[in-house]
Amino acid sequence: MFIVKKTLAYLCLPFKLSTFYVLLFLIFSFSSNAKQNIAMLNAFEEPYQTYYLSLTSAPTKTLAQLEGMSIPDNASNIQKAQYYGVLSQAYYTLIYPQKSLDFVQLALTLVNESDQPWLYHNLRLFESLAFELAGKMTQGVDGVKNALQWAETHDATSTYLLALYTQSIYHTSLEDYLSALKTAQKGYSIAPIRNEVYKRADFAILLAQIYEARKDYMLAIPYYEEAEIDFRANNQLNTLSLILYGLGRANYSVGNIDLGKKDLEESLAISKEIDDVQGEAYTLLQLANINIKQENFTLAKMQLLSAKDIFIKANNRKVNIITGSSLATVALQQQDTELAEYYIQEVEKELDRVDMPDIALIFDETRSTLLYQQEKYKESYELLQSVYNDYKRHRNQQSSDQLHQMRVDYDLKSQELENDILTEQNLRQLNEIKGQRSRNVFLLVIAILAVAFGVLMVILIYRSMDHRRSLEILATTDELTGLYNRRYVLAHLKKQISQSERYKSDLCVAMIDLDWFKQINDRFGHLTGDKVLRLFSKYCLKNLRSSDVIGRIGGEEFLIILPHTNSSDAYAVMDKVRSNMENLTKEINISDLKVTISIGLCKWVDGDLPEDVMLFADKALYQIKGSGRDQVLLWDRDKEL
Repeated sequence: MFIVKKTLAYLCLPFKLSTFYVLLFLIFSFSSNAKQNIAMLNAFEEPYQTYYLSLTSAPTKTLAQLEGMSIPDNASNIQKAQYYGVLSQAYYTLIYPQKSLDFVQLALTLVNESDQPWLYHNLRLFESLAFELAGKMTQGVDGVKNALQWAETHDATSTYLLALYTQSIYHTSLEDYLSALKTAQKGYSIAPIRNEVYKRADFAILLAQIYEARKDYMLAIPYYEEAEIDFRANNQLNTLSLILYGLGRANYSVGNIDLGKKDLEESLAISKEIDDVQGEAYTLLQLANINIKQENFTLAKMQLLSAKDIFIKANNRKVNIITGSSLATVALQQQDTELAEYYIQEVEKELDRVDMPDIALIFDETRSTLLYQQEKYKESYELLQSVYNDYKRHRNQQSSDQLHQMRVDYDLKSQELENDILTEQNLRQLNEIKGQRSRNVFLLVIAILAVAFGVLMVILIYRSMDHRRSLEILATTDELTGLYNRRYVLAHLKKQISQSERYKSDLCVAMIDLDWFKQINDRFGHLTGDKVLRLFSKYCLKNLRSSDVIGRIGGEEFLIILPHTNSSDAYAVMDKVRSNMENLTKEINISDLKVTISIGLCKWVDGDLPEDVMLFADKALYQIKGSGRDQVLLWDRDKEL
C-alpha cells in the first residue's frame, strides 16, 4: 500500500513521470522488498536449531515437543521446511527410517537449491541418511555427492562434515571398509574438537564402528573411549548410551569381561533414564548373552524375557527371533527340553531363512543341541554338519590387513603434524631469546636438524606410499589392458552377490569372447592382437556405466558385473558394447580385419554362487559360438530344468 501511495504522489508532481519510469520504479521497489524478506540460511533458525542440537541428548523428549508443536498458518515455506527437516532427524535418531524419509522429502518440496542452497543440501543429506537406514543406498548416493561438492566449493564447513559423515556410513553399509575408514579419518582430522553440531568425537564413533564391523576390537576401543569422554562431559546421554553399548561389546570381545559388563550396565541405565526402550532391550539382550557364557542362566532368562517383551511391543521381528533363540539356549542349559522345544517352535514360525541367513545358522545350532539332548543323535549330527557347511559359505573372508595399514599410516601422519607443531614452537622461542647468541646458535642447529629429519621422513613416507600404491595396482590390474585382473574381478563378483542377497537387488553377469581371436594373432601377429585387446578394453570402459565392473579373466575372455540391473537393461548395455565394435575395427584400420564379439549373459537368482552365474553365462556364450557369433544371448534357465 505504501508503494502505491508513493507512486500516486509522484504522478501529481508538476513534472509528471512517464509511464515507463513509474513501472520501472514499482518493479525495483518490489524486487528490493523481496530480497530483504528472503535471507539465505547457513544454519537452522530458532527454535529449530535448539531442537536439532537436543537430539543427541534427549531425542524422545524432543520428538514429543516437535509433534506437539503447531506451525502457524502464515509460516513461510522456509520455516516449514526447517520444521519438517528437524522432525525427520528426530525420527532418524530413534530409528524410524520411513517416517524420517517421509518428512524430509516433504521438506524438500518446499525449498530449492538456488534460493536456499545450505538448507537444500542439508535436507538432501538427511534424506540420504534415511535412505541408508531403510536399506535404499542407491537412491541417496547423488545427494551425498552433490552436497559434498557444494560444501567444498562454498567453504561450508558444517555441511562438509555432515557429508563426510554420511558418506562414511554409506561405505560401511556397503562393506567397503577401506573407503569408509579413509572418509571417517578425513572428517576426524578436520573436525573441530569443540562444536555444537559435528565434532571430532562424532567421527571417533564412526571409526570405532568401522573397526568393530571388521572385528578389530582392539582398534575400536580407543576411539570409543575418546568419544565417551566428550559426550559424557557434554551430558549428551543418547549418544553416550550408544557409545557405552559399543564399548561394552568391544571390551567383552577382547577379554575385559567385567569392564564390558560395567559399560553395558551403564548404557542400560541411561536408556531407561531417557526412555529409549529399544536401546534398553538391545542392551538387555547383550547382557543376557554374556550371562549365558558365564552360566548365570537365571539372570540371563530374566533379561531375555524383559527384552522380548519390548521387542514384541515395538514389532521388532528380527531381534525378537534372536531373543527367542537365546531363551531356547538357556532352557537347554537348564536341561528343560520341553521349554526349549517350545521356544524353538515359536522361533521357527517367524524365521525367514532367506532374509536372515546368519540368524538361521545360530538357530540351527541351538536346534541341533536340542536334538542331541532328545537322544536323536543322527539328526543332531546331520544338522550340525549342515550348519558348518553353511557357515563356511557365508563367512567373510576379507582381510583386515589394509585397515591395519591405514591405521599405521594415519598414526604416522598424526605424528608428523605433532612434529610440525613442536618445530613451530621452537622457532618462536628462538625469536624470543635473540639476546642469548650462543643459545640461539644451538637452537638454530637443532631446528635445521629437525627440519632435515622431517623432510627425510616425508620423502620416506611418500616413497613408501607410492610403492604400496604400485603394489596394489599390480595385485588388482591386468598389465596389458589396464582392466581388473581375474583374481580381483572374481572377488568383486562374490562381494556383489553377497550384497544382492542382502538387499534383494538385481544383478547380471556377462562373459565376453573376441570372435576368431586366434586367427587375428596368426594372420596379423601378436602385436596387432595385443592392440585389439587394449582398444577393446578402452571401448568397454567408454560404453559401460560407472557402476559396472569389467575384468580380463583369460586370453581374450572378459567378465562384466552389472549390479542393480535387470535382464532387459543388461541386454541393452551389452548390445551397445557389441555394436560399437564397428568403430574399433575402423580405428585399427587394417584391411581384412574385422573385430566382433560374442556375449553370454546371465541374471543372478537368489541362491546362485559365483561359479553358477559364470557357468550359465559361459553356456550362453558357447551356444552363440555354435550359431554364428557376434551376438548377445541371455541364458534361458528353463533349459536347466
